[in-house]
Amino acid sequence: RLVGDLYFSGSAPTKRAAEWLSERYPRVRMVERLSFREDRTSPRGQPAPVEIVSLPDDDRYRDSIVPLRQTATVLPELFSAPTMLISERAWRIEGWRIGVRVPLCQAVPEVEITGIYHDYGNPVAQWMVAEPLFRRCWPQSRPSGFALVAPPDTELAALRSGLASRLRLPPEAIVPQKTLREAGLAVFDRTFQVTQALNVLTLLVAGIGIFCAISAIHHHRVGQQAQLACLGLSRRERLVLLAGQWGLMGVLCAILVWPFGVALAGYLAGVVTPVAFGWSFPLQVQASHFATLIAVAALSLVAAVTLPSLRLVQTTPAALLRAQSV
Repeated sequence: RLVGDLYFSGSAPTKRAAEWLSERYPRVRMVERLSFREDRTSPRGQPAPVEIVSLPDDDRYRDSIVPLRQTATVLPELFSAPTMLISERAWRIEGWRIGVRVPLCQAVPEVEITGIYHDYGNPVAQWMVAEPLFRRCWPQSRPSGFALVAPPDTELAALRSGLASRLRLPPEAIVPQKTLREAGLAVFDRTFQVTQALNVLTLLVAGIGIFCAISAIHHHRVGQQAQLACLGLSRRERLVLLAGQWGLMGVLCAILVWPFGVALAGYLAGVVTPVAFGWSFPLQVQASHFATLIAVAALSLVAAVTLPSLRLVQTTPAALLRAQSV
């Protein structure tokens, strides 16, 4: 939910920034990030930390919230009535439910939960309320950060350098959304490097297993090859026949495995991950991944089949017959 175009920390002199923006960039809006964390007793009777955050009354921020479950008019109600949204973790792990009224603060005794939203990767349950309601409950809370929401035609580089000069901050203190997104994705990708190494190891073990199995199968096919050789089939014809047999087996295995793999991935994404971590993510089936899988599986099968098949077809018919004691 990176909505802003530029971000900087809450320690910056915001009054000076607001004055400069009103003079130079009147269409750019500076949005505050307000958050408050405290321990709450969940419906399951266990104390758990809850992060309460504010949602600005801005179209781009409204559009960034895609409720997982909701009442009929969840977002309009958020700014017209004392209601709130909860993260998926607060729903799955802590046990909060839509329609339940919970105590928020002394100024607002009870607030109704009207929706649940995705909050992937957050280890803490989160409640989201409208910014006016947050300020009403915690008027002394200071922003932890700021975001600049600019029109599409705004020169962000000039805005960033000018604001940094005005606030006497180094340019790297004002971070573009693209930089934040790339940094987050880089950290996310590094978490799967071990998974990629395990994938290579699994493929290697599977290749060795296929090689051993095919060698054993070919050992029992010596008699069949001897008969084919005696019937006049050349080595090339027998090699083509073996390649066709293993190729057909590979295609049949792919047809059987693909639906099972997609179903297993859907189960992991929709059942195991929500139960284990409290968040879910949609399953996206991409054809490019299947093409890569076909190429890797085909190369592995060819590498495993080639050596035993060549040894089998290069053996003379006399040797094949002697091996069968004929």
